[in-house]
This record gives sequence, C-alpha cells and structure tokens, in this order.
Amino acid sequence: MPYQNISATLTETDLQAIRTSIASITAKLPFLITLLPAERRKAIKLTAKGPDFLDKVMMALKDHPEIVPGTFNLPEFEKDVTLLLQLVEILGLVNVLSSALNDTIMALGNESMTGGNRGYSLLQDGAEVVPGLKATVKEIGKFYENRGPKKPPNPPTP
Repeated sequence: MPYQNISATLTETDLQAIRTSIASITAKLPFLITLLPAERRKAIKLTAKGPDFLDKVMMALKDHPEIVPGTFNLPEFEKDVTLLLQLVEILGLVNVLSSALNDTIMALGNESMTGGNRGYSLLQDGAEVVPGLKATVKEIGKFYENRGPKKPPNPPTP
C-alpha cells in the first residue's frame, strides 16, 4: 500500500527516550568492533546458511566430545557461535527498524523538499513586491548551486 503523507511529531521527551534507549543498547554491546578494510577483505564471510551450519557443527561436536582434540577450544567455539546467533537476531531487528527509518526519511525528504521548492517559488514571487526579500531569496538560491552532476545530453541518433 502506498504511503500517505506523513503528519507526525516527536516530542523532545520521546526523542531523549530514544537516544537513551540506543545508548543503553550500545552499552550492552561493549565488545562491538570496527574492522579495517583489509580485515574485512580477509575475513571468511558468513552466508545466509552460515548460522545453521555453525549451530549444527556446534551441536554435533558437543554430542561427540571424543573426537575433539585438546587444541580445539569447544567452550570458546560454543560461546562465539551463541553470541553470533544472538547478534544475527539483533541485526535482523535493527535492519527492520533501519529500513523503516530510511523509507520514512526518504518520504519526508520528498514531502519537505516539495514544500521547500514551492515555498522558494513563493518567496521569489514575493521578492518582486516585498522590500528586502530579494536578499533572502538570493541567499536561499545558493542552495540550488552545484546540485550534483547534470544529466548527460541524449546521444545523437544515427
């Protein structure tokens, strides 16, 4: 279903509660890291089937400890896999929120920019009759400068 125009507000109290909640979540994850680009390239990537694979390997190793050599730290492997599965679940929840935030920001950006462009046009019209408004219009007009690459011209048809 297409979205309807968004008409909502966030109180400062709600915004502060959201900030506090995010800070609380971040505090519960003090082990989060940032990989360097080279580390990201070298790392074995977790596929969509990876969590199930790791869970089955972990369960099979726990069921058959007799085959696990002393050089393989099964308790640490189990701890890592358990944390990984928990973080994958959290990431799924955060991704749903992130997607909704991105879509809402895009829709609000569209609504706001449409209104802003219309408002700028009204200001331009008003600058012809309202003393002192031309300077404001000129200042606002600077936002339209260098708005990115221009669309290339259509290639000539043979």
